[in-house]
Amino acid sequence: ETGAVALVWSPLAGGRLGEGYVPQADDPACLADVHAALDRIASTHGARRSDVALAFLLRHPARPVVLLGTADWGLFALLTLFWAGAYALTRVAVDKGNPDMGLPVAWVLPGRLTIGAVVLWIMMLVRGQRLPSFKDRKRWLAIVGMGLAGSVFPFFLITTAQETVNSSLAALYTAAVPIFVVSGATFLFADERMNRGTAIGVLTGFAGVAVLFGPDAMKGLGNATVVAQLLLILATMNYALSSLMARGAPKIAAIPFATGFVTLAALVSWPLAFTVHPSEVNADWTH
Repeated sequence: ETGAVALVWSPLAGGRLGEGYVPQADDPACLADVHAALDRIASTHGARRSDVALAFLLRHPARPVVLLGTADWGLFALLTLFWAGAYALTRVAVDKGNPDMGLPVAWVLPGRLTIGAVVLWIMMLVRGQRLPSFKDRKRWLAIVGMGLAGSVFPFFLITTAQETVNSSLAALYTAAVPIFVVSGATFLFADERMNRGTAIGVLTGFAGVAVLFGPDAMKGLGNATVVAQLLLILATMNYALSSLMARGAPKIAAIPFATGFVTLAALVSWPLAFTVHPSEVNADWTH
């Protein structure tokens, strides 16, 4: 009645509900039973124990605010570093401003996807996980959709655009992804309607990126062609579509999910590599 909500400070009980945790003598006596129940549900849905625990909280009728721990924020920071670094490295690969001396998009796209797929396969095998059964059509449909909308299409569009635009402008366009995601989620998911707080948060986040990249981005805006900017907008919309797909997809463990769609994206992109003969590439491999 008051509109108050609960704040969940430690959704995984200080790590006690995480994978690999062994109950200690001073832990509650029921912890082993809780582990067994969570593991049973997780195995049914191809998920992890922690996934089930968090899903319970996020779907609870009281709709508590779940505050993630420092380990999750560390991973988020690492993700930010990788994501931001991709734009700078793509600029170097295609030699922005002088594309004739850079690597062709048809090589950069399958190259980065293949490297990502190899790394993910190693992680998945080390963790003892595996891809969903090929008979599971719903999960593989989600994997195919994510591979195309979340990797192949936006990577190709952004890499092509970065032959003529700088990485700051590309990053600024991509920062608009949450705006499209929130707008789409409002119509697709009943429990994620846009409200004043959501709108303010999204716009504040976009404004923050604009402050960080704005000056450099605006310098490049005047030199960017309409086609290049259109490619960046289409890439942004694909990223948003992939986020909505992931939200509506059947439950799949994160690493197998990523391994599946990045591998599929790499396979789809490989034919592009054969459209460019090595003799046509004038890239300077020493810089």
